[in-house]
Amino acid sequence: MGKVIKDIIDIRWPKVNYFENVLLIITVPAEFSDKAKAIMIVSEAAAIYCMKNLNGQNLEVPNFMIVDCGGGTVDLTTRKLVNNDQLGEITERAGDYCGRDDQGLFYVLDIQETIPILEQCVTDNKIRETLEENEWIVEIDFETMKSIFEPVVQKIFCLIKAQLENAHETCSAMFLVGGFSESKKELNKSLVSSYGIKNTPKWKEGDPVHRKILGVRIYKFHRLVERGTKMDINQEVTKSVKPVFPDQNAILYELYYTQENDAEYCDDPGVELLGELHIDLPGSDLDRYVLFGMTFGKIEIDATSKNKQICQSYKLLLNLN
Repeated sequence: MGKVIKDIIDIRWPKVNYFENVLLIITVPAEFSDKAKAIMIVSEAAAIYCMKNLNGQNLEVPNFMIVDCGGGTVDLTTRKLVNNDQLGEITERAGDYCGRDDQGLFYVLDIQETIPILEQCVTDNKIRETLEENEWIVEIDFETMKSIFEPVVQKIFCLIKAQLENAHETCSAMFLVGGFSESKKELNKSLVSSYGIKNTPKWKEGDPVHRKILGVRIYKFHRLVERGTKMDINQEVTKSVKPVFPDQNAILYELYYTQENDAEYCDDPGVELLGELHIDLPGSDLDRYVLFGMTFGKIEIDATSKNKQICQSYKLLLNLN
């Protein structure tokens, strides 16, 4: 919820510093008893959030599972939507100790920052000298990393399978929540579309004459990322651009996507407009660079643009098709 609030504030009031100027006050109805307040734990909050997201989805069967992958445990429960605004529980909670703390390692492990007490356990002088030379940073290769994660992931799969079998009803959706589920190292997805922006390179011999604009330019699709690319959650792709004309006072980014691997023009068949992002451009020369970025979240894309000269940022939140 905090991330959603921050995103909305960044969009509507880009000059407001969220961490310095925003105070969040979450109220609880006065008529709630202490027992009722205690019920609002993480799993219930997740269930209510998922219920709101399912409204209007026209599910064939209104049952869904929540897989809460927390710091040290994974908890599962299967719920049912009742009258669109109430929740029922199909199965009792099930879980195990297989969250993020169960694996504890990353591709690059900084011992001094993560587990400094480990330094006291290194008694071999040769190993200690090597670690000191590397500033107590250990690199873990892919196969070793996979061997660490694999038992945890397989354990989660077994819990999900058992939960589905115990439900004895069809489950139409599954929500993965919790800190372990949000790790960039644990989640990635393949993009189903290619994404790009409208670019204005110089017209050259062989380009269609009827597409020439301003006498020397042409509109073309500039791909930023190709469909099928595996992206970590919240991974960003960027491109540095500058104005076409010295007296240009703004840049309008037009964002497009296509199911094809690439496109040449923004009006090619299958190329669709995703959104527009406008940025002011003070000054009067060609060396006014702007950094454009697209960050791919779970269900949305953050399009950002930052003026490098004056450190002014703009942001646009888009649905991930």
